[in-house]
Amino acid sequence: MEVLRPIKTNWRTQAFGEDKACIDSQGKVTTRVSAVCPPNTQSLYKSLGMVGHSGEDWSTYHKEPLFFSVLAPTAWYAKHEVDKHGGIGVDIISTRPFLNGKYVKFRFHHLQGTVLYDGQRVKQGQLLGFCNNTGLSSGDHLHWSMKIVNERGRTLNKNNGYYGAVDFSIYFKNEFILNELGISDARVRNMYRIYLRVVDKWLKIFRKK
Repeated sequence: MEVLRPIKTNWRTQAFGEDKACIDSQGKVTTRVSAVCPPNTQSLYKSLGMVGHSGEDWSTYHKEPLFFSVLAPTAWYAKHEVDKHGGIGVDIISTRPFLNGKYVKFRFHHLQGTVLYDGQRVKQGQLLGFCNNTGLSSGDHLHWSMKIVNERGRTLNKNNGYYGAVDFSIYFKNEFILNELGISDARVRNMYRIYLRVVDKWLKIFRKK
């Protein structure tokens, strides 16, 4: 398996296991200053019962396109996920076991929304959605993580201190997936235009009802 960068912006802000985020009593998320949480805040992850950060955080611009970037000998399907804090995400789940005989899912989170439906098959380089700042977040960024799951896509080992997430850095190659696949920026812009047209038509139909 090889995991490439799913966004063009190349700026990682937090790695797996780190503890850079803080939260106050009102649910506002901030970052540590000189490795210390600001006054009247505490570690976000410890407040959630976690040991540390459960994936990778990469800074994005607002509504930056997000693409599926895992190269592996299996097919994948999508399942939407919205957490209790309003964070929007999508899980991309393997259709069969392939990593040491285990099923795998990748979660992409804090999104504006997705362009997929539940159960849709997903290919490498496919547009998933657009990055944002939904849920427990201090600014526009992409959080993505990997979990080992069963055949129904349910997370195993949820009590490992990271909600079942595992460090996938040994599989990571810091290359933008579309560059690796030879897909041009012009095609990306065209994908975005098509998405906006579809959303506009859907809204017109919805408003007529």
